[in-house]
Amino acid sequence: MKTRIIIIFILILFTGIITAQDKDSTLSGGKITAKAIWGPGMGMMQAIHDSCDSMKYPSFGDCFLEQMKKFNAPPEAVEFTRLTNKEGFMRDFRETGIVDVAYADFPFRANENQACFLVNGKPGMIDIDNYDIISKVDLKKNKIYKLIKKNYPDVSIWPGDRSGTDYPAVRNLPGGGLQFICSYRLQDGCHACKLTGLANLGFDFNKDGKFLGVKVINILSVQDSKKVLRMENEYSDPGETINVKPGQCFTIVLQSNATTGYGWQLAKPPDEKIISNAGKVYLPPANPMPGAGGEELWSFIADNTGSTEVYFKYIRPWEKNVKPARESVFRIIVE
Repeated sequence: MKTRIIIIFILILFTGIITAQDKDSTLSGGKITAKAIWGPGMGMMQAIHDSCDSMKYPSFGDCFLEQMKKFNAPPEAVEFTRLTNKEGFMRDFRETGIVDVAYADFPFRANENQACFLVNGKPGMIDIDNYDIISKVDLKKNKIYKLIKKNYPDVSIWPGDRSGTDYPAVRNLPGGGLQFICSYRLQDGCHACKLTGLANLGFDFNKDGKFLGVKVINILSVQDSKKVLRMENEYSDPGETINVKPGQCFTIVLQSNATTGYGWQLAKPPDEKIISNAGKVYLPPANPMPGAGGEELWSFIADNTGSTEVYFKYIRPWEKNVKPARESVFRIIVE
């Protein structure tokens, strides 16, 4: 019974959007652009809640659209909301090439209020948390996932942090395609259950923007690293040269403390012909105490043979013209 309830909940949570824009769409040229961004204030959202919360689906969604129009939301914003089953609105947008990224808020959800869509490809709109897509990824082939599954048989995949706009990482694929690398949480059976691991999945598109599928980039176990293998190709010593082969993913681990406001940033980008940035996550301490630090995990993919360096600086982003508190350099050889 517990497993059935969990499966039903996951299907409800992850039911996403995979649709092409209508020819009669109010979106410019049938494409989603930054013109669809809408920024309602707290007072406006409260008025919408007061007007719509008592309604049931589908009347609720129609009410939301009418309220958006009432508050003079741009026609493109109203159209984007319609494409999200009349539940969400675009808060930000990022152009990335043949496929773009739209960031959305779903103000009426109980959980997972922020979302991310890959748009303007084929199909025209993909929710990166659409369970019908990510459930097809074969995690069981990954060595780290097998270790997690052994200790947590009910492990399931859930959305990662969807706030901000510094994700997903984007890398070029051979032949002119793009890969979007998105992070997910591996939890012990439910949304509020124990965090057991993190997964990076790659959404691949060809040069024409056609969606090709999703693949595993890497998986991290957040169990006690002294007892189990935490991840493959993990490096934390700047004095150690990182030797990898083309196609391999590797992770650089940096000590960090988010409670201080400091964080690691790339001081300058590595040679993108040799390696691609696959994104970063902050891993808090296993037994958090006030002021305790954690780790930043920076993942990269080796694309072509050669050598390059990755330069990091540890800074507070709001402090300008201040020397970094720490710096670190890693040398990478791909052969």
